Amino acid sequence: MLARQAWRAVCFFVAGVVTFYPTAVPEFNSDCAPKSVRLVAELSLPPPTNAKTAFVDTLSFAPNSHKLYAGYTSENLIIAFDTLKNEIVATISDLPNVRGIAFVPGLKIGFTCNRLHRSIGVVDLKTNALIRIIEIEGEPEAILYDPKVKLIYVADSAGKAGLLIDPETQKIVANIPLGGTPESVRVDPKSGLIYQILSDTEEAAVIDPIARAVVKRFKTTGGERPAGLALDSKNHRIFIACENGILLIMNSDSGEIASSVPIGKGADTADFDPKWKRVYTANGQSGTMSVLEESGKDYYSALEEVETRVGARALAVDLKSHRIYLSNGDKISVYEPIRVPRNAETGASPGTPF
Repeated sequence: MLARQAWRAVCFFVAGVVTFYPTAVPEFNSDCAPKSVRLVAELSLPPPTNAKTAFVDTLSFAPNSHKLYAGYTSENLIIAFDTLKNEIVATISDLPNVRGIAFVPGLKIGFTCNRLHRSIGVVDLKTNALIRIIEIEGEPEAILYDPKVKLIYVADSAGKAGLLIDPETQKIVANIPLGGTPESVRVDPKSGLIYQILSDTEEAAVIDPIARAVVKRFKTTGGERPAGLALDSKNHRIFIACENGILLIMNSDSGEIASSVPIGKGADTADFDPKWKRVYTANGQSGTMSVLEESGKDYYSALEEVETRVGARALAVDLKSHRIYLSNGDKISVYEPIRVPRNAETGASPGTPF
């Protein structure tokens, strides 16, 4: 640990809101140094005023842009970063307990879910101004845009339901009973099917937005309190990160669990990079980021646990740069992937077939 801290003290400098790290990191002998990723920058958030510590619940990339939107939940804000300049370009306020944003590129608007306010915010993405509030009866936990059917989906944790909103009329068009408390959600851009994690019933619910109903339910056998979710649309796989330290690799069509891999405890979010064939999970309880890489069909090797900070729970992969963005207290840490030679994967844990 001391070796890594000393190395970091030598290798970085502060410039405005971002700390830059060298592109080529010198080789050195330290068990604490990440071997599968390289820390390249740290984006600083405005100091918290509503809470003692900063808390970011979600990170989302706007399509066809270089903007990262951070749901600064403790401050009721969304902070937009330019990822090319690594600087803040906009702040959207008056979003109580904001839990995420979904983008509708064709209309150039975004929709935020504000849990404490029991509302959905409508944001002009050209000006980053809040232009409307849509009140709902439940508590919005997660949100996404389904491009196949051109609808907004909102996970309502209080009502244990999924809401569909028409982004053009900005009206709720369906209320779908889920039968459990929703957590993370993903949409398959090809089929338009929505995959919703239900934490209390330990299921993945498959929602058909055209039928406006749950059409399948898959049990997360072996994984307790599922929370994080990532999707490999091409290979029909979903990756379910569970709080008991297990990542499940599941067939998204049949619900068959192909394998499982150990990860850090208290996983909350997950993301997948199809080019690198990697899954990343943010593990708030362990204070780590798990890095896993495909080593064969339905086999993922646990490359390492990258030390972060206890409570760090939001993570997103930029599929243009393949950088990984992770909320880390009052900063957002930015990592680049590093290729790990197969013969150097000491201690890697292959997936375990069920």
